Amino acid sequence: MAEEGSGRSFAEYLKDALLEPESSAKLVLTGKERRSADESKFVFSSPESGTFELNVAAVTEFEALDGG
Repeated sequence: MAEEGSGRSFAEYLKDALLEPESSAKLVLTGKERRSADESKFVFSSPESGTFELNVAAVTEFEALDGG
């Protein structure tokens, strides 16, 4: 972890992190989605994780439940 006050941004910190292999683990999310004002993103929310704006291109598989 970067030392407090190091003056590095999180993006700079990530440049030194290990590169994840192509076959990275998948994340399964269950919640509600809405369109974002930015067409390349969507808003995801669930009581457990809160609300996030995520990249549409990051979704490789999905299953709409409850008629969604």
